[in-house]
Amino acid sequence: MIKSRDVQKKTKPSQPSLPKQHPRILSISDFKKKTQRMIHLCTRRTKVAAGDEDLDDLSIRD
Repeated sequence: MIKSRDVQKKTKPSQPSLPKQHPRILSISDFKKKTQRMIHLCTRRTKVAAGDEDLDDLSIRD
């Protein structure tokens, strides 16, 4: 019968937590553009889900 030895695995020391990074601050015009784009995409997806538009028409263009 073979007996195995309990070997404690070495673990890496815990790394210090990094400070949270602040998101990039957008200008008012950039914020409005991004908001309008999100509203447009959500509206298109809702129409596709409701059957008002074809799935082929749902393309993401920047």
